[in-house]
Amino acid sequence: MNNIELFKNRLVKGTAILTVSGIIARALGLLYRMLLSRLIGAEGLGLFQLILPVYILMAAVISFGLPGAVTKMTAERHALNDTRGQVKLKVIAFRLVLASAALTVFIYWIVIFSLGSSIFPDNRVILPLKLAPLGFFFAAMSQIIRSYFQGMSNMTPTAVSQVVEQFFRFSLGLILAIVLLPYGLHYSVLGIMGGIICGEILGFLSLLGFQHLHFKKSGFNLLSEKEKSYNPVPVVKELLAFSAPLLFIRISGSLTHAAESIIIPSRLQEAGFTSSEALVLFGQLSGMAVPLLFLPTVFILPLNSALVPYIARNKVLKNKKNLSRMVNLSLWGTLLLGVISAFFLYHLSPWLTSFLYGDLSASYLVAMLAWAAPFAYIQFTSAAILHGLGRPGTAVTYDFTGTTIALLLIYFLTASPETGIKGAVWGYSSGYILSTLLACIKIHRTIKKL
Repeated sequence: MNNIELFKNRLVKGTAILTVSGIIARALGLLYRMLLSRLIGAEGLGLFQLILPVYILMAAVISFGLPGAVTKMTAERHALNDTRGQVKLKVIAFRLVLASAALTVFIYWIVIFSLGSSIFPDNRVILPLKLAPLGFFFAAMSQIIRSYFQGMSNMTPTAVSQVVEQFFRFSLGLILAIVLLPYGLHYSVLGIMGGIICGEILGFLSLLGFQHLHFKKSGFNLLSEKEKSYNPVPVVKELLAFSAPLLFIRISGSLTHAAESIIIPSRLQEAGFTSSEALVLFGQLSGMAVPLLFLPTVFILPLNSALVPYIARNKVLKNKKNLSRMVNLSLWGTLLLGVISAFFLYHLSPWLTSFLYGDLSASYLVAMLAWAAPFAYIQFTSAAILHGLGRPGTAVTYDFTGTTIALLLIYFLTASPETGIKGAVWGYSSGYILSTLLACIKIHRTIKKL
């Protein structure tokens, strides 16, 4: 079996493994939201959605964009059978993440403890936010180990750790939310954050177990390698050069979510809604409608995770024909899934929201978002392709362009009494369409020039 056939088999196997684990994790997550929507309602989900973007943002800042860089660079070294180089790469990336985590957590706590009440529109989120660093610290370290295995097209550690993380996030988070609910809605949200932290820690521990077994099976002695001379400077430069655009993408996306959690409720109040009504509408959109829109991505994200190292390898080996075939198949397959999903989301929105949340109020938002599904899904796949092609900076530009347009539309349209929360839906959809079209055009031109 030659290298190309081996890579194809790994791609199929890796995608299958991640799809199964993704379905399990997504099912647990969906069940979790179903139970939470009945336990804490749209207002509670709105509070949680104020916290979640900050959590994602801080995890992105700590990771420093390194996970994506580690995946691509590991894949390139693995294709060239450079075992020592890929292990050293992981060690250096892990040390960089630890240094970034120590500095970021210190600054974060200073900001939250001193300015938190003046930054966020609802002070009930401050207590969970103070606890959050315990979770995103482990999340960032887990991403490095997952990326290392993904670079070798070994998706099992990622799959298992995601299921472990989601299971304990669901079970412990729900128990804590129920136990703490009598003390107030914000304490129940604190319990949800506690479940997230426990899930991150246990997911990280499972990855450490896989790492130990990997080195034991391969016979690679990491301790003895530390004694050998190895200049880390070129690796650090390569990591940072590639991770910088990826970091910008992660931060841009996280900042967008954080900005939305502040802009949408405040602009709805500008349109004449009360603070409680605005929070409920925001909860319906971000806590109910948007998760339903992205539910089918359980079939896309596993492919994208396996696609990055596959494309990186084929680019290194200069196999243009195989590369072009896989890119076209991925984009058209994603488009097909998007069209099918849009049809079902539009026509079944009342049944879906009633069954999942016990609440029909968000069904019209799901129906409005449905037609943007093909563009929203292709956005994921096109970003993964550009990543594998070594064009993260291009992905940054297009993501930033779409995000800027979306935020501008959200800001102006949501404050109008005639549009209200519908303006946020139109803003989301416009951002997806613009960034996706730009990315697809660039992918076509890049592969044509190879």
